[in-house]
Amino acid sequence: MAFQLAACDAEGRLNLGAGAVEWLSTHLPSRPIGVLAVVGPQRSGKSSLLNELLGLNAAFQTSASVASCTKGLWARVVAAPDWSPELAGGWLLVLDTEGLGSPDAPSRDPQLFALAAILASVVMYNSFGLIEDVALIRLARLSSVATRALCGANADGASSPRAARSPGAQPELLWVLRDFSYELTDGESGEPITADAYLHNALQVSPGAASKAVTAREALTSTFERRACHTLPRPASDTELQASAELPAAAELDDTWHHAVSRLRGCLGRMLQPKQSHGGALDGASIGWLLGRAISALGSPDAMAEPDDKMWRGVVEAQAERARQLAVASYSAMLSQAVPDEQLPAGRAKIDEAHRHAKAAAPAPRASRYVSQK
Repeated sequence: MAFQLAACDAEGRLNLGAGAVEWLSTHLPSRPIGVLAVVGPQRSGKSSLLNELLGLNAAFQTSASVASCTKGLWARVVAAPDWSPELAGGWLLVLDTEGLGSPDAPSRDPQLFALAAILASVVMYNSFGLIEDVALIRLARLSSVATRALCGANADGASSPRAARSPGAQPELLWVLRDFSYELTDGESGEPITADAYLHNALQVSPGAASKAVTAREALTSTFERRACHTLPRPASDTELQASAELPAAAELDDTWHHAVSRLRGCLGRMLQPKQSHGGALDGASIGWLLGRAISALGSPDAMAEPDDKMWRGVVEAQAERARQLAVASYSAMLSQAVPDEQLPAGRAKIDEAHRHAKAAAPAPRASRYVSQK
């Protein structure tokens, strides 16, 4: 079942879900772990699309009403799907966010987007229509807090590509255009182009572009250095879609929809990588630590006013300390087994031999540039 990791109170402040850190540690017992977050406007079918991608009916709650049914940030853990080879033998943590643009709390949208981006390996942005200036400016506004958290900022608030970054922390962006019925062609030659090329062209700054549009493009290319785009047709007729909160049964969906979703899985499979920080793959406990630290930082009035390197450095330090404790415990157990208390005192030769065997058998903690080697 899905679990709520974060929620917003009446004032729009993010709060950590009860038991969220423990839930992540328990349900993500090993690595590698990929994290897919889906964000987008409310009532845009984010939860339904996730259920379709995972092949699990009602993995996330859906509703046929106009009100958003997802509040805050919800998670589901599944075994790494076969279409994600980089996560083979590991886990996929799927994050479903509250619909953006809710009239009751629009001010919390950037915080929710930032939380999803901080945790994610891939951010899947779900929207309708073309990628025009309005859509780019909207996404740049939503990602404004994430830009500061992931990239830092200049004195004037603009994103800085040269700001300090945490290696492996930046997510990739997959922009999914729903109910897309247009032909993708080059504006000058008229030749067919890919969805990726369409996004690339849309992010290019044209002469005479408005300053807001220029700033939006710079912010997005800085926040998401690796980007992809995918189009999805309308899955079925209006009558069939209105009959249920969930997508109709597979037999009632158009063939073009099935093919497009299959291609989307392939695209995600190529993009999804184990969640990392400073070059090291994170475990479930570390992702839980990162969740708590991010919510704490995002809860302040000037959320992420400065790049929070302590957040990224701390997650590595915490994971390294757990690895050290595991190695020490394993070493101690092996040594006690080789030289039990009743055999003490023992000769130097026997102790040295037991030490070599215990040290070789103990798991070696991964070196971190933030942990002194002694």
